[in-house]
This record gives sequence, C-alpha cells and structure tokens, in this order.
Amino acid sequence: MAAPASSPNAPLARSRTWVLWGGVAIAVLAALALAVTVLLAQRALSAASDVLVRGEAEAMAATVTQRLRSSEAPELELEAVLAEYRGEGLRYLALGERGGRLVESGPPTIVGSTRPGEFQRNGGRARFVTAFPGTFSLDGERPPPPPSHSRPPPDEPQGARPPPPPEHAREPQPPGPPDGEKLRHIVIELEPRVGTNLESDLRRILLVGGITALALLVFALGWVRSLRKVEQFQREADRKKRLVALGQMSSIMAHELRNPLASLKGHAQLLAEQLSEDPKGQAKAELVVHEAERLESLTRNLLEFVRDGAIDTRLVPMRQLAEEALEGLDSERVSIHCEGSPEQVRVDRARIVRALHNLLENALLAEPVGRAELRLRSGARGLVIEVRDHGPGLPKEPIFEPFVTTRVRGTGLGLPIARRVAEQHGGELVGENHPEGGSVFRLTLPNTTLAV
Repeated sequence: MAAPASSPNAPLARSRTWVLWGGVAIAVLAALALAVTVLLAQRALSAASDVLVRGEAEAMAATVTQRLRSSEAPELELEAVLAEYRGEGLRYLALGERGGRLVESGPPTIVGSTRPGEFQRNGGRARFVTAFPGTFSLDGERPPPPPSHSRPPPDEPQGARPPPPPEHAREPQPPGPPDGEKLRHIVIELEPRVGTNLESDLRRILLVGGITALALLVFALGWVRSLRKVEQFQREADRKKRLVALGQMSSIMAHELRNPLASLKGHAQLLAEQLSEDPKGQAKAELVVHEAERLESLTRNLLEFVRDGAIDTRLVPMRQLAEEALEGLDSERVSIHCEGSPEQVRVDRARIVRALHNLLENALLAEPVGRAELRLRSGARGLVIEVRDHGPGLPKEPIFEPFVTTRVRGTGLGLPIARRVAEQHGGELVGENHPEGGSVFRLTLPNTTLAV
C-alpha cells in the first residue's frame, strides 16, 4: 500500500515552525548564557572585592599600628589618629587586651571577636583585628619595663645555677607575649574605597545583564507574536487570492450559464402550459422550471459575490432599507427596532438591501418557528445593524467562507456576500453567539454613511 502523499505546503509549514521556535530558542539560550556569565562574574568580582578590601584593611591597620607605636601613650592618641585617617576611610579605632578592657574611638557597627587576623564585612564597612606589640595602660599607669635576664642576680653565683636541660628533654611551650606584657590588639573599622567602587561596578554589570536578558526574552516573545501575525496575514492573503480566483471562475460560469438557463426556463414554462391536460407531464415541466429558477438564483448570487464595481452611495431612509430587505421573507416573525438610528444613511441601496436580506433569511431559517430581531442604531464608529436569531448558535465551520453551508439546499454565499458588501462600504461584519442563546450578526458601517 502506497504511503499517502504529503501536503505540498508541509515543507513550508515545517520551515515556518523552525523559524518560529528556532528564533525563540536562540533568544532564550542567549538570555540563559548571559545570566550564567553575569552570575559567574559576580562571584569572581565578589571574591576579588573581598581580597582587595582585606588588603586595604590590613594596610590601614599597619599604618595605624605604626602610628600608635610611635606614641608614648597610644591609648590617648585614638581620637587624633581617627581624625588623621578619616579621609582615608577610617571610621572606628580601638585598643584592648584579650578578655580585658577596651579603649575605643568612633561608633562601631560590626560586632566580632578580638582574635588577631579576624576580618569581617557588613554593608559598606570592613572590620579587621591585628596584634599590637606596643605597651599601653588602660588604668592610667604605665606598665613596668620587663626585667633583664642578660646577667644573673647578684646574690646568686653564676656557677651555682643548674645547667639547662638538653634540647630533647625540654617541653614545648606555647608562644606568648614577652614577659611583663599582655596580649593586646587593635581593632579598626573602615569604609573601603576600592572595594566599594568594585561593588558599584558589579551592581551596574548585574543591572545591565538583567536588562539585556529581559530584553532578549521580550524579543523572543515579540518574535513569536510577529511571526504569528505574519502567518495570519499570509493566510488572509492566501484566502483572498483563492477568493479572487474563485470569483473570476464564478463570474465566467455565471455569465455562460445565464443565457442557456433563460432558454431552458422559458421552454419549460411553455411546455408546462401545453401539458395542461396531462397533470403528470405538467408537474414534471414545472419541476424543470423550479430547478431552473434555483440555478438562476445561484448564478445571481455568484455574480453578486464577485461584483467589485464602485459603490453608488445615496441618501436612503433607514426604515425603507429595512422594509425592502424583508421582501420575500416572513416579515411577521421579524421585530424591527430603530430607536437611536438616523433617519437617513448614505449607502449603496441595492447592496445593503441584499446584505440585510441574506442576514434576515439566515436568522429565520435558524429557528423555523422563532422570531428574529433587527436593530439599527448609531454607534461610536458609525451605523450599527444587528440581526439576532434564537437558534442553536453558530456552527464550528468557517461561516464566512464561500460555499460553506450547514443546510442541504443552501449555496453558502449569503454570509460571504453580506461581508463583502460591508467591506465595500469600509465596514465589517462579525458573528458571535449571544449570551442569552442564539447568534447575533453585527454589521458596522463607518461614520461616512451617517447623513449630516
């Protein structure tokens, strides 16, 4: 069994799919790649910023330590040192002993341990602790100088001292401060300049990267919407192209069928008159006449559908348009509401009557025993004509496509003709299901149709 032939438009459809989703995929991947790159750059720059800020803090601590060691009373120089280096970012300075008192200057913002080498960051400040090898007094008294062990005490003979133990017999001792000194430290807090500038640049990079990634995603969304609109325009152009070809063919067929149909109908009518004494023969001749009239109606509809000449607009009474549109229909089943409508409109009388007739005929056929409503009013966009029925609602088929009908004996040209008439007047015709049941068709004509 041979495989079914693929549609000639299948390659084009696949190409459109690749173009549509390929562009979206590229934009999304670019946005993800940019986001990952920015995050990695953030981590690297953040680590670099910590290194730079720590280096700046260590340099400041070394400078302050050297400055305080040169003073005989460093605990009294904190305010002066803080004021001296404030321009370089120093905001807090403290001297203290491990587990003891603390002399400080400036407001602290970071709480931490006093272990030398401790480094912390919080917001725009950095805290660093370093050992202070100098001496100072927290009680106002200077500590005594450390004793000298260069010579033995005078009351102890040098030879009476026991010899030092061998190196291997000595127990290791933890390193500590020199005799007479305590573990002292210096604490500084500063507002780093290099790290702050780096973080500012990092925030700008994050902002630019985020905006760029968002722009790529918006571009992907716009790409999808644009391509879908292009596809919609392409489908509409293809539909109009088919309609033009169909109209040309229909026009030729209608013109070619009119003369034979007129001859067929005339001879059938004469034959029906001659068979007045033969009821069966006369019925058959009348059937030929009836079918010829159906063909005449079809050719008339075809010619009306392909009619593309300039419209002849004239002032026509609104009520007269409604009455002429009801000719040949069950007017007793149609409710006309003209409240709020203009008395006269400037339209092509024959074409508008034809369009209203088709809409009303469909409304009456939708519910054979129900009523239809015709409403005419002035709207913000111009003249609005609504035709509502109480039938089952609109079918799923494309109702405005020519030759598409749900009726056995319908031609499927009524709604396409009405829509074409609306477009020829610069308006539109739309159909939708009514919230209370049935369907409603709304024909809108521009403000130029309203009589001034």
